[in-house]
Amino acid sequence: MGWIDSIVVGIIIVGGLFIFYKALKEPIDLLLSALGKVFAGIKDRISDMGGGGSGYEEIVYG
Repeated sequence: MGWIDSIVVGIIIVGGLFIFYKALKEPIDLLLSALGKVFAGIKDRISDMGGGGSGYEEIVYG
């Protein structure tokens, strides 16, 4: 393949990936926010087991 063919193939691949990313961006954002909520809930449970609040809050508020 010549260098022109390589450039054309590269543009097609990049364009395809860009379209793929745009199509999946919203579901991925929703998934990440859902995971963030799950992790926040787990963190809250762990800090509740530790006697209410995180260690940082206990240090700050004495």
